[in-house]
Amino acid sequence: MHFSDIHLPDLLVRRADQVAVRLIPAWARQLHSAEHNRSRELIHTIRVFADCNFNVKSTAQVLGVHTNTVYFRLNRLKKISDLDPRSYAGTSAILTALRLLEIQAGTKAS
Repeated sequence: MHFSDIHLPDLLVRRADQVAVRLIPAWARQLHSAEHNRSRELIHTIRVFADCNFNVKSTAQVLGVHTNTVYFRLNRLKKISDLDPRSYAGTSAILTALRLLEIQAGTKAS
């Protein structure tokens, strides 16, 4: 295996110790554990937004919603997390926290 074959962000998240897991903010835990469709929509929106290179119009097309809906969801994430999902730092922090919770949940289920 070559270093270039390693998906570094995934490796770092999967190897996170319990200290990193304890530092996950409460808003991320609430968003991740919520059974509401709105929470799932917010999570799906931020992932698609990142995959679309922070392009709201492309995100709206992929999601099949109006661009104002994407803006509303991003603003809602900002209100919930106090992080700006339109910035690289904000999106990275939100996605990392959610990914850590997913891996933690998968570990507990095993």
